[in-house]
Amino acid sequence: MSVSGSPRKVTLDGVTFNVASDANFSQLPEQTTEGVRHSGGVMMKKTLMVAQVESVTLIVTSQQNELLKNLAARTVNFPMSYELASGDVYRAVGQINLDNRETEENRRDLTLVPDGDWQPFLVE
Repeated sequence: MSVSGSPRKVTLDGVTFNVASDANFSQLPEQTTEGVRHSGGVMMKKTLMVAQVESVTLIVTSQQNELLKNLAARTVNFPMSYELASGDVYRAVGQINLDNRETEENRRDLTLVPDGDWQPFLVE
């Protein structure tokens, strides 16, 4: 049986953060394919991309928000992971980009930027 739903948690540099119940992470593809027409036909062009995870919405305290700002300012990679509703966990090292902050519900949006591939640890 397949389980879907909101992600359960995000861990950044050993600190676990709560995920908003209505969060829906969006992972960019690792590559794109484009057909390029030329006089002899079509050439297939593959472009490798970073598999960023966007729309990561966390519920944070003021202290956690300051920690996130410090993590975003780093220039060296740190461990990161996220767990889905199914229990599947994806891990990588990388950095984060901070997006908007909403103080009414203590939400902080960010993007996870891995330095390499996400390593899956899948529940069977």
